[in-house]
Amino acid sequence: MKFIFKKFKTGNNSIPFILMPYIQYEIKLGNRSFISSALIDTGASYTLINKSFAELIEFDWRSGKIIKIIGISGKQIDAYLHSVEIKLPQLNDNYISTNVAFTDCENIGILLGHIGFFEHFNMAFVYNKNSFYINPS
Repeated sequence: MKFIFKKFKTGNNSIPFILMPYIQYEIKLGNRSFISSALIDTGASYTLINKSFAELIEFDWRSGKIIKIIGISGKQIDAYLHSVEIKLPQLNDNYISTNVAFTDCENIGILLGHIGFFEHFNMAFVYNKNSFYINPS
């Protein structure tokens, strides 16, 4: 399925804007779920979700297996791995069982990474046409 990049201003005259691959993402934890915008991040090893989303549906995000992740800054962060169900509402109504990691890192909203996202979908980025494609694996 075809998706359009979201355009963000940079404040830099030589590069006035950048295109980012954001999609709607639904996560289900037990009988509760939420939908939010998520950034597809080809450099992320894990799908990372800020703790605020878990707290919104009263989910104990720290009950998962603790893992250590090193980000682009080189700093190590703690994350808590959980088995969840996900779906992309624009793509279809099928939930997929997968693993995601919750963290209290304030710079992270939802990053869709290799574990928890790319392992379930085929992707193609066509930057010069302002689009990207996602299909189930």
